[in-house]
This record gives sequence, structure tokens and C-alpha cells, in this order.
Amino acid sequence: MVNAYRPVRSLSRLLVALLATCGALGALGALLGLVQGIVFPELAAMAEAQSNPQIAMQLGSGCQALLYLGAFVATAVVFSMFLHRCCGNAHALGAEGMEFTPGWTVGWFFIPIMNLFKPYQAVQEIHRATDPEAGPYDWHQRAVPAVFGWWWALWLVSNFLGGMIGRAALSSNEAMLSVGPWLDVADGLLEIALCTVAAVAVRTLAARQEDKARIASFA
Repeated sequence: MVNAYRPVRSLSRLLVALLATCGALGALGALLGLVQGIVFPELAAMAEAQSNPQIAMQLGSGCQALLYLGAFVATAVVFSMFLHRCCGNAHALGAEGMEFTPGWTVGWFFIPIMNLFKPYQAVQEIHRATDPEAGPYDWHQRAVPAVFGWWWALWLVSNFLGGMIGRAALSSNEAMLSVGPWLDVADGLLEIALCTVAAVAVRTLAARQEDKARIASFA
């Protein structure tokens, strides 16, 4: 049961900073993939690097992957906290008839098939329910900015591409291995776009909640 509005400004700022970090690491991954694809295409089929430049390339790629993994996990945790709090705030600010609870707003991300659309529906509902001009019952038909649709589309494409990269890395087929660096380039560029759009969506939702709270005299 949600009892009180909780500010999201600090959480949203932390989340935007983490998204910027993921975007920067995505850019680095795209650059490394480009270098490997042009300068070291033979590395895709090698079990071990055989020269110092090849070793440096593999070390760079490995460090980038580890840093990105850490940033991604941190971003996922903070993003979950942000959505959980935003949904709780929507309830606390008086919206009646909401379908999603704070727990399930996050939980749907982990349910196969349902995670293709339920989290997006939850975010849409949160945005509508915290319309500063809406009352407790007339928020359902409020418009949702296109940035949320772009965020979700990029998220789905990113997951699909991630699966392709995983299959390419585990494949013994030379043709599949050879496209690995170029998939990394595409993934890095997609990461930049996704993180940029996600940051805009986070700021939009946080500002909306603050406006709603100000009008409701909760801030």
C-alpha cells in the first residue's frame, strides 16, 4: 500500500548520469568494433591473439565489456527503483483505477512474452495518471509523448540485437564470426540512441511528477 509521495529528482539525476555512462561505453564499443572490423578482422576467428596489437585489441574490448556490464547492472537497478517510485507516487497523488502496482511495474520486465509490452503499458499509465491537469478519474485518455514509444522500440530492438551478438559469439561458423565486430558497431550506436531517448523520457516523467505534486501540495 502506497501512503506518501516521495520526490524523484535525485533518483532521476542519478539515473540520467548512469544512462550517460552506458551511452559513452556504447560509443566506445562501437569504436572498438569498427577498429577490429577494419584493422583486425582475423581476431574474430582466433582463439588467442598472436601479436601485441591483437592482444591490446582484445584487452580493450574485454575491459569495455566489463565496464559496460557493471554500468548496465547499476542502471537497471536504479531504473527499477525509479519506476517503482514513480508508480507509487501516481497512486499517492490520487489517481484512481490504476492497473499497475509499483511492484508489478518492475516485475513485468522479468516475465517472458509479457515483458514485450506490459512494462511499456505501465509507464504509459504512470505518465497519464500524473497529468498535472487531470483529476483522480479523468486521466485515462491523456496523451503520452512519442519519446516513450521511441524508448520502448529501441529497447526491444536492443534486446533482439543483443541476442544476435550472443549467437554470433558462440557460433563456429566463420561467416557468423566475421560479422561479430560489425554487430558490435551497430549495438554501440543503438546504445547511444537508446540511452539518449531514455534520459529524455526519465526527465519528462520526473518533471511531470514534480508538477503534479506541486499542484497537489505534496512537494
